[in-house]
Amino acid sequence: MEAVEKARTLPHVVSYERPNLKAAALAAIADDWLHGCGHRRLWR
Repeated sequence: MEAVEKARTLPHVVSYERPNLKAAALAAIADDWLHGCGHRRLWR
């Protein structure tokens, strides 16, 4: 849940215009890990 809360502060998640920001945050986490930068960008 902590990771989701942190991901909700990312600019592309904050600007998400749909009602489910938690889903957008989870998608951002998955996308970051898929591209190999999640542990560097999200956790700082």
